[in-house]
Amino acid sequence: SGQAHAFLKQGPAAERDLRMAVKLASRHELYWFTLADNYANNLRDNAQALATYEHLWSLTGKSNGWLPISVTLARARILTDQVKTDEALAILNQYDDLTTMAPVWRVRMLRAYGHAYAAQGDEAAALAKFREALALEQP
Repeated sequence: SGQAHAFLKQGPAAERDLRMAVKLASRHELYWFTLADNYANNLRDNAQALATYEHLWSLTGKSNGWLPISVTLARARILTDQVKTDEALAILNQYDDLTTMAPVWRVRMLRAYGHAYAAQGDEAAALAKFREALALEQP
């Protein structure tokens, strides 16, 4: 029911149920992801969201799967929004070879780089990443 509460934007109820779920199934990655997203999107608690995403990263490790990349993108987005761009870029740089990713994930990573560079004020680097993403999206 925690996932349903999160989907319905019932942040406190989702947090309660998801905390119970991760207590009972501490390695269930989807529960952790939903809890982190609930902190970020419903409760607007970026500190808790980042801590929960970091814990989830410790469970998943780096791979080209949807969950580790989603965690990377979520962490980078929060840090970019906080104008902690060096930290955001360090997280994105954990994936040093984007060419091994599925195109949809590569586009999302390139956009995340673009936003981080834009937040830094590096217009040329931001535009280069956005253009690279756009080129992948065009048939």
